[in-house]
Amino acid sequence: MAFSFPTKARMLNHVKDYNNECNFDDEDNYFLTYVPLSCFPTPPTSCHTSSPKEPALDSNTTSSFDTNLQGSATYLSYLIPCTASLLLTSPSLAQSLLSRANLTLNTVALAACILDSLTSRFAASWRHSLPLTSLSLKTQHINYVRPEVIILGALLVASKFLDDYATHISSYEDDIATGRWTCEQINATERCILENLEWRIMPLWREDLIEDAKEDMRKVGMVVQRRRQSSALTQDTTTTERDH
Repeated sequence: MAFSFPTKARMLNHVKDYNNECNFDDEDNYFLTYVPLSCFPTPPTSCHTSSPKEPALDSNTTSSFDTNLQGSATYLSYLIPCTASLLLTSPSLAQSLLSRANLTLNTVALAACILDSLTSRFAASWRHSLPLTSLSLKTQHINYVRPEVIILGALLVASKFLDDYATHISSYEDDIATGRWTCEQINATERCILENLEWRIMPLWREDLIEDAKEDMRKVGMVVQRRRQSSALTQDTTTTERDH
């Protein structure tokens, strides 16, 4: 059964409805007296409170773990704006990021919503603002920077929004990105994402959107798994025929 990926219209319509419901007439007066704890929007209750902690993405069997990671990684890869880079996105690299991050499924789903809500202006803004300060001379050009850093930026925004105790950026560079990108590049990507969304992450943190993203990732995982099984079966058949 064919699976079609969602368009940005679904996310943007929810954001539009949210903004229409909110009254921002007193916004200027409000921010004259309010001092946020950080530059991020106020997150919901952190997982470090007494509420039950959601299991991480790899909490089930090895088979489910592989399927979940593959589906999530492939789905996130499809959501990277195609005009951001000349390089093709790599689901295997995205899967490596997810396995190292060990994030909850809700966090990954929110990251998917964030990526799906980026406007057409994001790619040009990201390409223009990304600092090319890499140890490799080859990556001194924007076209050689792996676009999966955009996935990492979305994961950072999502994890910080949901958890005040999210891992520091330097840990993401060393433990997750394995030095593929610099802290400056990851920070710039994170900032571009937030600026493109006008720092409004809360409209995306809705149960229907998160559940839709989870379901989409699950479906993609099933498609990827069926393709692998079909490919393996074809190879086995070819090998058997060759032996005979």
